[in-house]
Amino acid sequence: MKTLKLIRTKTSSQGTFGTLYDDTVSLCATGELPKYAGNPDVENEQRTDCIPAGTYECKIVDSPKFGHVYGVTNVPGRSAILIHSGNFCGDTAKGFKSHVLGCIILGEITGTLEGQQAVLSSKRALATFMERMANEPFKLIIEENYG
Repeated sequence: MKTLKLIRTKTSSQGTFGTLYDDTVSLCATGELPKYAGNPDVENEQRTDCIPAGTYECKIVDSPKFGHVYGVTNVPGRSAILIHSGNFCGDTAKGFKSHVLGCIILGEITGTLEGQQAVLSSKRALATFMERMANEPFKLIIEENYG
């Protein structure tokens, strides 16, 4: 089973951003909900926080909303975590836009869209990722390097 690594490098009310790697090859930019966006004393709150750093298995699922995408499995206390397209991943309680409720969105790069940090060219990045992965399951290691 292939192993990919997501390295988070920035988290704020506008989202958590990082890069997804296959060995040392950068595949795409990532966006997730902010870390500790809900209660700052509670990690992994559903619908407000990114999932905890750790190791997860990903496999193809059929989502009613997003179609044929990867699901991130075995996330403690969470379900229906998907890897899909989208641009925004901000804290909606603070007025930012979000296309996720706990999932991971992919983009070719990060940048600014409508005045908010976002992942860009998301549909193209997701299509490239899906083609590269060829529906094969993989292990996802999520690390944090907020330096």
